[in-house]
Amino acid sequence: MKSSLKTFARYLLLLGAVVAAGTVSGLIVMQVALRGTADATTPSIEGDEVVNALEKVTKAGLNLKIAALEYDDEKPRNTIISQMPKAGGSIKRGRDVRVVISRGPREFDMPALAGLSIRQATNLLHEKGVSLAAMGKAHSESVEEGEVIAQFPPASAHISDLQQVELLVSMGKPERVALSPDVSGMSADQAKREMERSGLKVKTVSFENRPDGVAGAVIGQTPPAGMPSPAGTLASLTILKLSQSAGKPAAYTLYNFTLPANAGQATVKVMQENAGAQKEIYNHLHNGGDTVALMVETSGPTTVRVYLNDRLAELKQF
Repeated sequence: MKSSLKTFARYLLLLGAVVAAGTVSGLIVMQVALRGTADATTPSIEGDEVVNALEKVTKAGLNLKIAALEYDDEKPRNTIISQMPKAGGSIKRGRDVRVVISRGPREFDMPALAGLSIRQATNLLHEKGVSLAAMGKAHSESVEEGEVIAQFPPASAHISDLQQVELLVSMGKPERVALSPDVSGMSADQAKREMERSGLKVKTVSFENRPDGVAGAVIGQTPPAGMPSPAGTLASLTILKLSQSAGKPAAYTLYNFTLPANAGQATVKVMQENAGAQKEIYNHLHNGGDTVALMVETSGPTTVRVYLNDRLAELKQF
């Protein structure tokens, strides 16, 4: 009888061990199964539009959560710039995938740049994130040199920081051209007024002695009559001053000059000085051995200088 009871007790212990082992095994299998269904792989949604990204995340059993909205020059508006966790990682179902969504390029109203200096305009564009595409230049009567005359896009236009701006910058007022008037024969005062009316400024007035002519009349001018010059160019006048021999008959002397035989071809220039005034009375090309004959006025003390190829060859006084 005792033997039967012991056998029955051992049977109950063995049955309990089997049941316990089966229960633990069942729990392990359940935990493994639960762990397999609790993890998900983070989908790749960078660059996707928000709607597509939401669809992918939802299918993976995850939630899409917006972390921030940022301006981006490369990602179009309402597309995903970045995600966290990164694509391909393991994450429990029901967790959040945080994303940064693009606002697209920064947009703003174009500032008014007319009247600003080049530096001010470019600094303002730099602050807006806009680059300068081109800069033209033109003269302007009203806009100072180095300031903006016009812009494109125009002021207040709605643009993005991807656009480029073109500027037209002033070169200042256009240069005025003065046409030198013919003041020959005028008095010094009349000539000066005519010069200044044309935009020139008379700086010097010199006098030249001559035995005849109208005393006080203009006999020379610089710039010459009809020559265009920048406004404000300094001009000069030469005024006739009668010499002491005025009214007396002029005296002339025949002057001869023979070129050296070995001179070859040479330019002969003859300068006459009388009463402190010099003038050129001859300038021609000759061969060696030629003789130049000139009638030289000698109404007063006169000096004649002969140059061969601009070198003094002879000095003669009368």
